[in-house]
Amino acid sequence: THREIDTLNALVRKEFADQEILNLNEQQSRTCFQDHNWTRDQIASHQTYRSGNAIRFNTPLFGSQYQKHDILIVDSILPDGNLLFTNGDTLSPNKIKHKISVGLMKSLDLTPGDKILITANNQEYGLTNGDTATIEEISPTGEIQLTDGRIVPAAFESISYGYATTSHKSQGSTCDHTILAAAQMTNRAC
Repeated sequence: THREIDTLNALVRKEFADQEILNLNEQQSRTCFQDHNWTRDQIASHQTYRSGNAIRFNTPLFGSQYQKHDILIVDSILPDGNLLFTNGDTLSPNKIKHKISVGLMKSLDLTPGDKILITANNQEYGLTNGDTATIEEISPTGEIQLTDGRIVPAAFESISYGYATTSHKSQGSTCDHTILAAAQMTNRAC
């Protein structure tokens, strides 16, 4: 679950700070989108939404001003099942189910040396969903320079800590060491 991943990420960052690998006094806060990884059926149903949920457009919504990576915050769910957003717009979750991801906006404290996970594609900057990278430097404007030379623009909100992740997100990854935290093992999880 996201709570377990958050706990593991926090423990790793604390250990790295204790070992002076990370300097937590140099942190900069950044608001990022944390995907709930809902199914299309969950996204389509107004009953799964709560006030405060965020939706991120994965493709432009034709006939509207919304572009890829735009994020809206749910204010409330209307009696007709449409979502009312904090900007006053309304949309039917069933009509946009193939265009969005649903999650929450979360504040991340980032510092040089942190490992991050890219959670959406941005071809212009060479960022690919599922990539992990290490922060080299964070500019005063919020632009992140990665150790591999790529740049994460200040307005890009689709990142999370990259120390711990779900088995689904880690598929296809190669690493030297892993730790598996699981309440139970099923064929689906393996």
